[in-house]
Amino acid sequence: MAREGDRVTTSTIITTLDDKSGLEAYIQVPLDRAPELRLGLPVQILDSDGKVIATNAITFVAPRVDDSTQTVLAKALLRNVPPGTRVQQFVKTRIIWRNEPGLTVPVVSVLRIGGQYFNFVAEQQGGNLVAKQRPVQVGEVVGNDYVVEGGLKAGDRVIVSGVQKIGDGMPVRAQ
Repeated sequence: MAREGDRVTTSTIITTLDDKSGLEAYIQVPLDRAPELRLGLPVQILDSDGKVIATNAITFVAPRVDDSTQTVLAKALLRNVPPGTRVQQFVKTRIIWRNEPGLTVPVVSVLRIGGQYFNFVAEQQGGNLVAKQRPVQVGEVVGNDYVVEGGLKAGDRVIVSGVQKIGDGMPVRAQ
C-alpha cells in the first residue's frame, strides 16, 4: 500500500477491488466420500454456531485426487452469498449427500440395556397414559438425534425426559 510521501509508479498497487459476484466455495472432500460426489448436490454454508446461512449447489468436481491431501476438490458457485462474506475467507460447509424422509429421536430418550436400544412410548391403557418400553434399532447420530431404523413409527408418542426414572407400565402425563 502506498503512503503519503511514497513515490508511486504505474506498477504500484494503490488499492484492490474485490467483486463478490463470482465467489466460489472450494470444498476438499475426503477420498472415501468422493464416489458419491456429483454436480448439483446441495452445499450448506454454516455460521460459527452451525446454523445454515446459505445453500448452493456443487458446480464442479475435480477429475483427480490431490496427492498431498488425498481429497477431491468440489466447487460451489455462490449464487446465494451470505452477508459479510469476504474474498478468500474460510467458511464451514456441509454437503447434503441424500435427503430421505425418516424418524429421529433425541439421544437422551434412548436407553441401552445389554447392547439393545430401547425407547419408552406413551400409550393409552384403560383411559390413562402409560409408559411402554419398546426395542428400537437406531442408526447414525445426526446432531443430537438418533436416526430410527426400526421399532417406532410416525405418530408414536416417545417419552423424551425422565427416562431413567420410568419403568414399563408406569403412568405418565403428557406435557
